[in-house]
Amino acid sequence: MKKTIIILFISLSLSGCSLSVRYSSEVNKKIIDKRFSNKGIKSDEVINETFYNYEYKFDNQTLGNQLVEYSKNWLGVPYMYGGTSTDGIDCSAFVKNVFNHIGYDLPRTAAQQYDFTKKIDRNQVKEGDLIFFRRRDKIFHVGIYIGNNKIIHASTSKGVVIQDLNNNWIKSNLFAFGRID
Repeated sequence: MKKTIIILFISLSLSGCSLSVRYSSEVNKKIIDKRFSNKGIKSDEVINETFYNYEYKFDNQTLGNQLVEYSKNWLGVPYMYGGTSTDGIDCSAFVKNVFNHIGYDLPRTAAQQYDFTKKIDRNQVKEGDLIFFRRRDKIFHVGIYIGNNKIIHASTSKGVVIQDLNNNWIKSNLFAFGRID
């Protein structure tokens, strides 16, 4: 009964959310545990291989902060070429969905998103700016800069992850930085 009341309370307090994100990976269960630890609630009490709704409250945060905080909801979602949901997502759909959450409608592909942005120098990059990767004169990958020399992106091998710009793969494929105006 107590467990049911807790789940009902959480569901009601988080109703009206704009995105459902599957929290089935251990990474995401740890995020839930951290968010609710001060209330004595564990992730397994909130979710058992179901969907968990979460809505951020952006009190006086910059647009970049909002994008970064919201994008972390997707950590652990597996990569799927052409995927657009929490069952599997590719890099450009990930970026499109994150920006869509705050009201920006971006093009679908990484190359189209590259064309859509204002190009900036590396020393100008801020939270929420896009990072583009090129191979043989073709833009093939995109991620979001989250500060502290790190990006969040949908990696083909690891799903949605946070990685350092000094990662060898990132350094060897990085092409440009862009900003959404």
